[in-house]
Amino acid sequence: MSDEKLRQLEEKVEALVRASRRVRERYQASLAREASLREERADLLKKNDLARAKVEAIISRLKELEQE
Repeated sequence: MSDEKLRQLEEKVEALVRASRRVRERYQASLAREASLREERADLLKKNDLARAKVEAIISRLKELEQE
């Protein structure tokens, strides 16, 4: 193999290594973002349940007052 072809091959391999590294970094960032979104969703679901319970309690109380 000529020196020029070897150099070209080395450059291609280095480019592939860099591309692989970028893909791996993006993947890790995506995993972190997904985890963050899952935590946020869980928090919002808890808040939603709490708000629903409060509204239901208010409605029940209003119905009680209406019957008095």
